[in-house]
Amino acid sequence: SADGSASSASSSSESSCSGSDAPVEGGRSTEGSHKVNSEFPSITSTLRSVGLARIARVIDRKSAEVAAEDYSPPLPRAWELANSLRFDVAMGILIILNCLAIAWQSAYYPKEPAGAVDDLFFVVEQAFTLIFFLEWLLRLLANTWIWLLYPVNMIDTLIVLSGICVSWILTPLNLESDWIRQLQVLRAIRLVRIARAVRLIPEFREMWMMVRGLLESSLTLFWTYVVIAAVCFVFGMACTLFIGRWDGNEGNSEVQSLFGDVPLSMFTLLQIMTLDSWTAVVRPLMARQPMIEWLFLGFISIAYFVLMNLITAVIVENAFSIAKEDDEQLAIEAERKKIKEVADLGDLFADLDTDGSGELSREEFEEALGSRRVLRKLALLDVDAHELDEIWHMLDNG
Repeated sequence: SADGSASSASSSSESSCSGSDAPVEGGRSTEGSHKVNSEFPSITSTLRSVGLARIARVIDRKSAEVAAEDYSPPLPRAWELANSLRFDVAMGILIILNCLAIAWQSAYYPKEPAGAVDDLFFVVEQAFTLIFFLEWLLRLLANTWIWLLYPVNMIDTLIVLSGICVSWILTPLNLESDWIRQLQVLRAIRLVRIARAVRLIPEFREMWMMVRGLLESSLTLFWTYVVIAAVCFVFGMACTLFIGRWDGNEGNSEVQSLFGDVPLSMFTLLQIMTLDSWTAVVRPLMARQPMIEWLFLGFISIAYFVLMNLITAVIVENAFSIAKEDDEQLAIEAERKKIKEVADLGDLFADLDTDGSGELSREEFEEALGSRRVLRKLALLDVDAHELDEIWHMLDNG
């Protein structure tokens, strides 16, 4: 007989369930950030620095509660729906349709109301606003208020509430503004959520690496752009002084349009930095001002060969680190799948052990295989009927 199959399978499942990942987005275990105080360090440290330590402790406690292995969401069905891949993909499709509707409206919307066409645009906008509000409300109720503290969800909230402000408050009061309405195109930013949801699917892995590489590099890129602006400013002052203010160029309108002041010089240098027809700018100056080309060569050496390649290096480095993290995440997902299969196998043998003795005889094994419930569980485990005899011999031989 096969001894203690159910009990051993269930104990294996329990012993393997340690170290599950803390949720990164809305309570869903995705990124493996399981430290209690590491979920929102910038928020909690800021609150403590301004004397709001009590609120910071509440955030830490709630974060730890959501990260716990035995965490039970207040609305399990809503949590399962809100954090499912199908729901994310469905909302992504609606976001794409909304972007297409905005593009259509921008291209064909008349300056003056046009009856049925105007009514159609109004109904479509109201429908999308309602759908996105219900989605936001579902995610908030399913994942509790801690969900709002994640940056991507803050952006979601801002976009959704701005749509409500325009469609349900300003429009009925005839106070809507064109620039506020144009903010609705920011709904396309929410497509990043789809890339995040499908990152573990092999076909979408490269897309996620590019998207996340760009997002993870945002702070480094910001400071790189600050350095580029500083370099352009320094060389812009030099170009304005040595070219725009040079006596031979005082009456030259073309030179003055390029290097007449510091902002114009910086804009011209930005063109030169991208090597966009830069020789058309530099060669005429070389004919009038010998040695001026060394100024531009120095700028290109710093701005293009160093800083631009630095940006590329930063993104590539982040892409490699993200690939490594995703490999680890795939291993974690595979381990979780294995744990679930062991638990399912334990439940299966518990069903097969009809007399509850903890041992499974050949007669019990063959008798239980006539049960539809057992056959359904075997199908879920991807076990074919012709494999059952081999499975029995493997278990019986230890």
